[in-house]
Formats: sequence, C-alpha cells, structure tokens
Amino acid sequence: MNVHILSSIHYREMGAIARTLHTKNDTRFPSLGLQKGQFVFLTRLCENPGITVVRLAKIARVDQTTATKAVQKLQGAEYLTRTPDPSDGRSHTLWPTEKALAVYIVLVEAENTDLAVGLEGFSPEEAGLLLSFLIRMRENLDRRVS
Repeated sequence: MNVHILSSIHYREMGAIARTLHTKNDTRFPSLGLQKGQFVFLTRLCENPGITVVRLAKIARVDQTTATKAVQKLQGAEYLTRTPDPSDGRSHTLWPTEKALAVYIVLVEAENTDLAVGLEGFSPEEAGLLLSFLIRMRENLDRRVS
C-alpha cells in the first residue's frame, strides 16, 4: 500500500513534540500529587478561575466526561473548589485553591524551561514567527472542528 500523507513530516513532528512534553510532564509532577495529564487542567483552571467544566473541557480540548473526571480528582486532591454557578443552577464554577496556585508556579516554570530548551538556537524573530504560525494552524483547525 502506497499512501502518502501531505506534509506528513510536519504532522508527525507536531505530534512528537506534544507527546514528548506530555510524557515529560506526566513523569515530572507525581510528587505534586498530579496524575497523568492533570497538569493541563490545573494550569487552565488557574488561568481561568471561576470556569465551568464545560468551558474547561473546551479549553483543554477534551470531552466533557474526561474533564469531569479530572476535576473530581483535582477536587479530591484539594486543588480546586466547586461553587454553584449563579447564572445556571445546574452547573458549578471551579476555583483554584492556594495549593493549586502554588503548584501553578512550578508548572509554569517547567513550561518556560521546556520552551527555552525547545527554542535553543532560534532568533527572537524566528520564535515569534513560529508562534504566529502555530496560532494560525490552531485557528484553521478550530474553524473546521466548530
């Protein structure tokens, strides 16, 4: 079978980068009480206090069931509190605890370290171009999904 994926190198490289970072973070943060993939939810929660599970799922790019399970585990680990959503009695808003905010600093420092390593040898202009290209790609893909 001779199947050729258009720009397959680009696609595979993006996937490899994402998997490398997720794997690294999954092995880096168990000492903080975070399980696999929870760093994503915790960072988004700290950056969006008062968010709902539905919105968190959308930002984290996962289904609502996955986000709900992550929220339950983070709540059990005392990383967040849930309060009734005043605008929707069926929903709750999620708030980071002081524990979450302290860990958030560690997570952002790790992200900054990984970014610095990944951008070694890039000029500031190249790093800016890369960011603008990645944003455009994500926006293009988001338009097709929505």
